[in-house]
Amino acid sequence: MLDRVRTIESLGAVARRAAIRQQAAVAHVRASCTAAVLQFDCAPGVSFERGVTVNLDPGASLSIGAGTHLARGAYLHVAAGGHLSIGPGCFIGHGCIIMSKDEVTIGHGAAIAEYVSIRDHDHIPGVPPATGGLHVAPVHIDDDVWLGSKSVVTRGCSIGQGAVVAAGAVVTRDVPADTLVAGVPARLLKVLK
Repeated sequence: MLDRVRTIESLGAVARRAAIRQQAAVAHVRASCTAAVLQFDCAPGVSFERGVTVNLDPGASLSIGAGTHLARGAYLHVAAGGHLSIGPGCFIGHGCIIMSKDEVTIGHGAAIAEYVSIRDHDHIPGVPPATGGLHVAPVHIDDDVWLGSKSVVTRGCSIGQGAVVAAGAVVTRDVPADTLVAGVPARLLKVLK
């Protein structure tokens, strides 16, 4: 801890304030949770802008890789028994919503633009939401994926390495690696490699 303090003190004023905010954000998430009932692993170099919200229910698991940046207003919610893993070097844009009741995995270097929604569940039509009737299936987003602004990834989808999802697209089925998809529902437009 002393080495960490010396490192922060040796930074310039702006960098020092940013480092202190980062430490406070991680400490706040850890302090608001009971270590015995959930796992929260935040690697060095993760940065949180103001307004990032992290909700972890008892029994939840969250892992954020080194060098990942969460922009202002990003919202992460992991329900009891759910798992959310964000790989190293990712960017989570402002206003993004990522919710996990089962499993959401985001690979290395993924770029998730502003206001993207990623959820591994949806409600059963005709069943009141208050009753808890849900369809749940894991979501997997591979390395180097780019999700355009306001795109939506629904339950049970896998997005392959290097794929690009255009702005406003709604992904309702698997997206192959190195492809560009767009539309509602998202359809293949182009093979990138």
